[in-house]
Amino acid sequence: MYKIIAVCASGVGSSLMTKLYAQQIVDAEGIDASVENSDITSLSPKDYDIIIPTSDFSEALSGYEDKIVKVSNLTNKQELRDVIVNKIKELEG
Repeated sequence: MYKIIAVCASGVGSSLMTKLYAQQIVDAEGIDASVENSDITSLSPKDYDIIIPTSDFSEALSGYEDKIVKVSNLTNKQELRDVIVNKIKELEG
């Protein structure tokens, strides 16, 4: 099972919306994954396979760049689907 987390500054706005979209995507794609959301200060990056930041948290996520997927428009479900599916394929090797 893959562990995915959406991250924003407060953990209640855009990360919650992104979490809901990401959960819909993994369910529709049949991907065995859990999706959570968090604020950046509570995040423990080592605990997750995929991190979806809603802003540029490059300093806080330094050293975990390989886990980050970037989405330019968080309301674009197709873009979010593409980055999640591509990252899963990358992780599967």
